[in-house]
Amino acid sequence: MTDIADSSEHADETAVEPGAPPVGDVEATAAAAEMAAIGEFRSLRSDVWRQFKRHKGAMAGAFTLVVVVLLCLLGPVLLPFDTTSPDVSNANRGA
Repeated sequence: MTDIADSSEHADETAVEPGAPPVGDVEATAAAAEMAAIGEFRSLRSDVWRQFKRHKGAMAGAFTLVVVVLLCLLGPVLLPFDTTSPDVSNANRGA
């Protein structure tokens, strides 16, 4: 009689929810766990940005690009001389 009681106790532990992937399908189980961890649907843009932030080389390149663009835009403002007209008197002077 203890065998019947033991089997009914284990039946609750091995019960499969409707719509759950098969127990032996590891990829489907991993995908289901990932989807459960994500929660909501992410857009392609947010997924690309998340992967881009993790890539150190891409972030270094983006930082360098932003610095170069800012220097190009702010260069004429920061230079101590006029950039719109050339100084012809010093054109052939040599370095």
